[in-house]
Amino acid sequence: SRPTAGDKEMSMPEYLPPGVAREDFQSALAEIRSIVGANWVFSNPEGDLQPYLDHMSAVPPESRMPSAAISAASVAEVQGVLQVANKYKLPLWTYGNGKNFAYGGPAPKQAGYLVLDLKRMNRILEVNEESGYCLVEPGVSYYQLYQHLQEKGYQLWIDCAAPGWGGVIGNALEHGAGYTPYADHLLFSCGMEVLLADGQLLRTGMGALPGNNSWQLFKYGFGPYVDGIFSQSNFGIVTKMGFWLMPKPPAYKPFMVTYQNEEDIKPLMDILRPLKMNMIIQNGAVIEHISYSASVQRLRKDLWDKPGVIPDSRWREVADELDLGMWNLYGALYGLPENVEMTWQMV
Repeated sequence: SRPTAGDKEMSMPEYLPPGVAREDFQSALAEIRSIVGANWVFSNPEGDLQPYLDHMSAVPPESRMPSAAISAASVAEVQGVLQVANKYKLPLWTYGNGKNFAYGGPAPKQAGYLVLDLKRMNRILEVNEESGYCLVEPGVSYYQLYQHLQEKGYQLWIDCAAPGWGGVIGNALEHGAGYTPYADHLLFSCGMEVLLADGQLLRTGMGALPGNNSWQLFKYGFGPYVDGIFSQSNFGIVTKMGFWLMPKPPAYKPFMVTYQNEEDIKPLMDILRPLKMNMIIQNGAVIEHISYSASVQRLRKDLWDKPGVIPDSRWREVADELDLGMWNLYGALYGLPENVEMTWQMV
């Protein structure tokens, strides 16, 4: 169960936003509580702020402790939070979904920032099977979207990043990638709704035109293409985003090719390059070193129980133990059964 509003009001924040007095900060939190609800403002460093730290950080997690975290459930609530943030000059750090392990987690850039948590904005607003697209909010995970497609019987595939718990929008905005021919997630997005810092709502592409029904079909609209400036940036908060979905192919053949020597990486690339450039291998092919592949299957203590760097000779042994190469290529072929078989012979 969630803490009560009374518990939250008793927890005094230990970390203040840069340049903001404690009294002003408390006034700001009171106004934000009236917008999102008292149970959705977190400010206890020893309690409800712990999920907003980077517990895999090389530096003490507390060095990036937020002053508070706010969980909004709608565009209107985010607009209200932005209004208060502007009034009191509060820095916001937006977080959508997923865990972002080894990339900073949900923690802000520096201590004292407010985390704006959008996980509650988790609606799948539209799936169009005929045209192959979806429109989602920032709290939607890959697994949630996959489950929705399965339950509705849509003959569409998602392109998932490595963890299913990841956020569909967040991964695309961070230039994330998957494994199918739709692997470049930002490239296969179409149309954004963005809240600017002053609270104005912007829709990119065809979404800028009133009543337009091709927002998720045509990226560019009229004038400059601006979607990219909202990726890996702080120019706005993306509250909706469209994505193209891949039709389920008639045939699909995944494969792995192992290369036994460290020096094989160059000939591997020379072989792979023309296959990718000529669209024989269409998907987001992945090349992994044994050190990466093994870490998915074994703990470090099971690979090497001594201090220091794992020696090259041990990696050779690990590759043999796991029936892998020093380099491992993962790919897939798609299309009609006879086409897949033909391209497989080429590979």
